[in-house]
Amino acid sequence: MVFRIVKDVISVTKEGEKGASWGDLKEELVSHPKDGAYAVYDYTLTLPDGRPLNKLVFVSWVPDTCPVRPKMLYGSSLESFKQTLNTPFKVLQASDAGDLDEKVVQELMQKV
Repeated sequence: MVFRIVKDVISVTKEGEKGASWGDLKEELVSHPKDGAYAVYDYTLTLPDGRPLNKLVFVSWVPDTCPVRPKMLYGSSLESFKQTLNTPFKVLQASDAGDLDEKVVQELMQKV
């Protein structure tokens, strides 16, 4: 799910298709270079020993190209929004496309 601040309200702006890839989410986020977003993604990873690892990833996407006012809104609402979701997840804060590379997510998933 992708959430954006629209008229000062955090709203769902896109629900991912079942089976959508991390690349699909990344494309959705970076395709709006002047707009930030929050996203929640159900990520599954196979560990080197063969075990599957499945966790929710919460993404705070505020690109450097985002205007100042939206940057401030996303920054000031981040913690309260995460608390309203009331779900355990890994948090990824991203400000450029490189921060959203799948390798970064895989490393985050494996951290204790």
